[in-house]
Amino acid sequence: MKVGDLADQMGIPVKDAMVLTGKSNQNTILSEEEVEKAVQEYQAQDTPAAKGEKVVLFWSEVMNHAIVGVDPKTGVQQIVRFENFRLPCKVGSFSYNTVMASKEQDIRIVVDKPFRDVGDAKAFRALLEDKIYTGPNREAGAVRGMGFLLALFKRSENDEVAKTLQQHGVAGVIELAVRLKHFETLDKEG
Repeated sequence: MKVGDLADQMGIPVKDAMVLTGKSNQNTILSEEEVEKAVQEYQAQDTPAAKGEKVVLFWSEVMNHAIVGVDPKTGVQQIVRFENFRLPCKVGSFSYNTVMASKEQDIRIVVDKPFRDVGDAKAFRALLEDKIYTGPNREAGAVRGMGFLLALFKRSENDEVAKTLQQHGVAGVIELAVRLKHFETLDKEG
Protein backbone atom coordinates (compact mmCIF):
# COMPACT_ATOMS: atom_id res chain seq x y z
CA MET A 1 0.00 0.00 0.00
CA LYS A 2 1.23 3.50 -0.82
CA VAL A 3 1.29 6.33 1.72
CA GLY A 4 -1.34 8.20 -0.33
CA ASP A 5 -3.60 5.14 -0.33
CA LEU A 6 -3.21 4.82 3.44
CA ALA A 7 -4.23 8.47 3.82
CA ASP A 8 -7.30 7.86 1.68
CA GLN A 9 -8.25 4.73 3.60
CA MET A 10 -7.89 6.51 6.92
CA GLY A 11 -9.63 9.68 5.71
CA ILE A 12 -6.71 11.96 6.57
CA PRO A 13 -4.56 14.38 4.55
CA VAL A 14 -1.54 12.86 2.80
CA LYS A 15 0.78 15.11 4.82
CA ASP A 16 -0.55 13.55 8.03
CA ALA A 17 -0.01 10.05 6.66
CA MET A 18 3.54 11.00 5.68
CA VAL A 19 4.19 12.19 9.24
CA LEU A 20 2.67 9.00 10.71
CA THR A 21 4.78 6.75 8.49
CA GLY A 22 7.93 8.87 8.47
CA LYS A 23 7.92 8.84 4.66
CA SER A 24 8.53 11.93 2.53
CA ASN A 25 6.66 10.80 -0.58
CA GLN A 26 3.01 9.83 -0.97
CA ASN A 27 3.95 7.14 -3.52
CA THR A 28 6.28 5.28 -1.14
CA ILE A 29 5.22 1.66 -0.72
CA LEU A 30 4.63 0.62 2.88
CA SER A 31 5.11 -2.84 4.37
CA GLU A 32 2.25 -4.45 6.26
CA GLU A 33 4.07 -3.74 9.51
CA GLU A 34 4.46 -0.04 8.64
CA VAL A 35 0.76 0.22 7.78
CA GLU A 36 -0.26 -1.51 11.01
CA LYS A 37 2.05 0.71 13.09
CA ALA A 38 0.73 3.89 11.43
CA VAL A 39 -2.89 2.84 12.00
CA GLN A 40 -2.20 2.02 15.64
CA GLU A 41 -0.44 5.35 16.21
CA TYR A 42 -3.28 7.19 14.53
CA GLN A 43 -5.95 5.40 16.54
CA ALA A 44 -4.09 6.29 19.72
CA GLN A 45 -4.51 9.98 18.90
CA ASP A 46 -7.43 11.80 20.46
CA THR A 47 -8.94 13.20 17.25
CA PRO A 48 -12.45 12.76 15.81
CA ALA A 49 -11.11 11.07 12.65
CA ALA A 50 -9.01 8.67 14.71
CA LYS A 51 -12.17 7.67 16.55
CA GLY A 52 -13.70 6.50 13.27
CA GLU A 53 -16.16 9.30 12.58
CA LYS A 54 -17.75 9.27 9.14
CA VAL A 55 -16.22 11.55 6.52
CA VAL A 56 -18.43 12.95 3.74
CA LEU A 57 -17.17 14.33 0.43
CA PHE A 58 -19.05 17.41 -0.73
CA TRP A 59 -18.77 18.15 -4.46
CA SER A 60 -19.51 21.60 -5.83
CA GLU A 61 -20.05 23.03 -9.27
CA VAL A 62 -17.94 25.99 -8.14
CA MET A 63 -14.20 25.32 -8.09
CA ASN A 64 -13.37 27.24 -4.90
CA HIS A 65 -16.80 27.51 -3.34
CA ALA A 66 -17.00 29.38 -0.03
CA ILE A 67 -19.85 29.44 2.49
CA VAL A 68 -20.10 31.65 5.56
CA GLY A 69 -21.31 30.04 8.76
CA VAL A 70 -21.53 31.07 12.39
CA ASP A 71 -19.64 28.88 14.84
CA PRO A 72 -22.21 27.93 17.50
CA LYS A 73 -19.53 27.72 20.18
CA THR A 74 -18.03 31.18 19.64
CA GLY A 75 -20.73 33.03 17.69
CA VAL A 76 -18.01 34.12 15.24
CA GLN A 77 -18.53 33.96 11.47
CA GLN A 78 -16.18 31.57 9.70
CA ILE A 79 -15.75 30.67 6.05
CA VAL A 80 -15.92 27.07 4.88
CA ARG A 81 -13.90 26.71 1.66
CA PHE A 82 -13.98 24.07 -1.03
CA GLU A 83 -10.77 23.34 -2.88
CA ASN A 84 -10.89 22.18 -6.51
CA PHE A 85 -14.63 21.42 -6.39
CA ARG A 86 -14.40 19.27 -3.24
CA LEU A 87 -14.64 19.47 0.53
CA PRO A 88 -14.15 16.35 2.63
CA CYS A 89 -15.35 16.81 6.22
CA LYS A 90 -16.44 14.85 9.24
CA VAL A 91 -20.15 14.42 9.88
CA GLY A 92 -21.18 16.77 12.65
CA SER A 93 -18.21 19.12 12.21
CA PHE A 94 -18.67 22.87 11.80
CA SER A 95 -17.88 22.59 8.07
CA TYR A 96 -20.35 19.75 7.58
CA ASN A 97 -23.14 21.53 9.45
CA THR A 98 -22.51 24.79 7.59
CA VAL A 99 -22.66 23.14 4.16
CA MET A 100 -25.75 21.09 5.05
CA ALA A 101 -27.56 24.17 6.37
CA SER A 102 -26.78 26.09 3.17
CA LYS A 103 -28.98 23.75 1.07
CA GLU A 104 -27.16 25.12 -2.00
CA GLN A 105 -28.31 23.34 -5.15
CA ASP A 106 -24.87 23.29 -6.77
CA ILE A 107 -23.38 21.24 -3.91
CA ARG A 108 -23.80 17.48 -3.78
CA ILE A 109 -22.60 14.60 -1.60
CA VAL A 110 -20.50 11.96 -3.40
CA VAL A 111 -21.52 8.37 -2.75
CA ASP A 112 -19.22 5.46 -3.70
CA LYS A 113 -21.81 3.33 -5.44
CA PRO A 114 -23.71 3.77 -8.69
CA PHE A 115 -27.25 5.04 -9.09
CA ARG A 116 -29.72 2.15 -9.07
CA ASP A 117 -32.22 3.89 -11.32
CA VAL A 118 -31.24 4.01 -15.01
CA GLY A 119 -32.87 7.41 -15.42
CA ASP A 120 -30.82 8.83 -12.54
CA ALA A 121 -27.62 7.38 -14.01
CA LYS A 122 -28.47 8.89 -17.39
CA ALA A 123 -29.10 12.30 -15.79
CA PHE A 124 -25.77 12.01 -13.93
CA ARG A 125 -23.95 11.30 -17.21
CA ALA A 126 -25.68 14.30 -18.83
CA LEU A 127 -24.68 16.54 -15.91
CA LEU A 128 -21.06 15.41 -16.18
CA GLU A 129 -20.95 15.87 -19.94
CA ASP A 130 -22.50 19.33 -19.66
CA LYS A 131 -19.97 20.46 -17.04
CA ILE A 132 -16.92 18.76 -18.56
CA TYR A 133 -17.23 19.50 -22.26
CA THR A 134 -16.91 23.26 -21.86
CA GLY A 135 -14.51 24.03 -24.71
CA PRO A 136 -15.59 25.97 -27.81
CA ASN A 137 -15.78 22.72 -29.82
CA ARG A 138 -17.28 20.71 -26.93
CA GLU A 139 -13.88 19.39 -25.86
CA ALA A 140 -13.13 18.78 -22.21
CA GLY A 141 -12.08 21.87 -20.33
CA ALA A 142 -8.68 21.32 -18.73
CA VAL A 143 -9.41 23.00 -15.40
CA ARG A 144 -13.14 23.51 -15.14
CA GLY A 145 -14.16 20.32 -16.89
CA MET A 146 -11.57 17.77 -15.85
CA GLY A 147 -11.21 19.22 -12.37
CA PHE A 148 -14.95 18.87 -11.83
CA LEU A 149 -14.83 15.24 -12.98
CA LEU A 150 -11.70 14.23 -11.06
CA ALA A 151 -13.08 15.73 -7.83
CA LEU A 152 -15.44 12.73 -7.65
CA PHE A 153 -12.59 10.28 -7.15
CA LYS A 154 -10.48 9.47 -4.09
CA ARG A 155 -6.70 9.53 -4.28
CA SER A 156 -6.72 5.72 -4.05
CA GLU A 157 -8.68 5.63 -7.33
CA ASN A 158 -6.16 7.78 -9.24
CA ASP A 159 -4.41 4.82 -10.90
CA GLU A 160 -7.69 3.45 -12.26
CA VAL A 161 -8.75 6.91 -13.43
CA ALA A 162 -5.41 7.53 -15.17
CA LYS A 163 -5.51 4.13 -16.87
CA THR A 164 -9.09 4.74 -18.04
CA LEU A 165 -8.20 8.22 -19.30
CA GLN A 166 -5.25 6.85 -21.27
CA GLN A 167 -7.18 3.94 -22.77
CA HIS A 168 -10.63 5.47 -23.31
CA GLY A 169 -10.25 9.23 -23.02
CA VAL A 170 -12.49 11.62 -21.14
CA ALA A 171 -15.64 9.74 -22.15
CA GLY A 172 -14.19 6.64 -20.48
CA VAL A 173 -13.63 8.51 -17.21
CA ILE A 174 -17.19 9.82 -17.36
CA GLU A 175 -18.38 6.23 -17.80
CA LEU A 176 -16.19 5.16 -14.87
CA ALA A 177 -17.78 7.85 -12.70
CA VAL A 178 -21.28 6.76 -13.71
CA ARG A 179 -20.44 3.12 -12.93
CA LEU A 180 -18.80 3.80 -9.54
CA LYS A 181 -20.40 6.94 -8.13
CA HIS A 182 -23.60 8.78 -7.54
CA PHE A 183 -24.52 11.81 -5.56
CA GLU A 184 -27.14 13.00 -3.14
CA THR A 185 -28.38 16.54 -2.91
CA LEU A 186 -28.08 18.33 0.43
CA ASP A 187 -31.78 17.99 1.16
CA LYS A 188 -31.60 14.17 0.93
CA GLU A 189 -28.71 13.53 3.34
CA GLY A 190 -29.80 12.77 6.89
